[in-house]
Amino acid sequence: MNPVSDRTLLQSINVVHGNSTAGDINLFAIMKNEMYYLRAFLDHYRSLGVEKFFIIDDGSTDGSFEFLISQPDCAVLRSDFSYGQQIRMRGRLQFWKARESRAGIEFKRIVPAAFSAGHWCIYADADEFLLLPSEFSSLPQYIKVLEQRRLRLVLSSMVDFYPATFKDLSLSKESPKSFWDLVGQAPYFDATPMLEFGVDGIAYVANLSVNDRLVQKYGVRHGTENEEPQNEAVSSVRKKVGRGARKVSLFKPGNGLYLKGSHRASIEPPSGFLNCIAHFKYTPDVFRRVSLARESRAWANGSKKYDILAALLEAMETGDDTFLTRDSVRFESVTQLEACKNIIFPSQ
Repeated sequence: MNPVSDRTLLQSINVVHGNSTAGDINLFAIMKNEMYYLRAFLDHYRSLGVEKFFIIDDGSTDGSFEFLISQPDCAVLRSDFSYGQQIRMRGRLQFWKARESRAGIEFKRIVPAAFSAGHWCIYADADEFLLLPSEFSSLPQYIKVLEQRRLRLVLSSMVDFYPATFKDLSLSKESPKSFWDLVGQAPYFDATPMLEFGVDGIAYVANLSVNDRLVQKYGVRHGTENEEPQNEAVSSVRKKVGRGARKVSLFKPGNGLYLKGSHRASIEPPSGFLNCIAHFKYTPDVFRRVSLARESRAWANGSKKYDILAALLEAMETGDDTFLTRDSVRFESVTQLEACKNIIFPSQ
């Protein structure tokens, strides 16, 4: 396998709809067959103030591509490289060794830097909905304050939303048109902090994710998202940097700032600031997403986390089938997420 350079990857990307001109606030995503979420996704981020969407379509066959090219604020991109394609990245300096990677991981690094340099950018998957602190009604309002504080990126906690029972996943398969439609399908979240900042300023895992606590409850023997043993106490989980529990979702690429995969950036986010990503993993679309991921093996570690999720769903179907725990709360407003420290915005 010949090493691939950043230039080669970037040249492989073609703008097949729209143009490459950035807005003041942009969103970057990589999608394949996400028609279920797309209407709600675009509606939500437009309402926050996103001006331009840069979306790599990874060969959709469900109407997503046709829908996206009908949207005037979407620049639809395609590449000769697929998301999960294994590649060897050439070192930036001649004496650096090539490293193994996947094309999708490198797209997250180079595309925002190429298309949104010097402009604020959101990175999100189709089932991820950014929520801001309650004192801000829009991204322009929020970003203005971030820039006054000389911040270039903010971390988000990843909070899973879910229904009451496994049976609820089959109640409605109608495609949601808004954030609140999704909340209607998956109204609950765990009212516990996902992250806590250590004395070193780094965000660490504070509690198990919904997936991990369910894996423990149902005895799924495939490990967990945080790769902790099933019987490991939360006190041990706290020692780990919160990769799956965190995401650098809002940043201003350029001047040495770029994404390093989904959960980290080249610069450590400021301590004490948290947005929230409402993660709608557990919707009626979960079965299709699991099937696609396991068939393609395009995600990290050969889509291992989707093998885990498939085993979990099977165990829930034959078990007591509840998602709920004593920490479950029905979502009504972002103030609830602030109360459990999944959204933090320090006063000046």
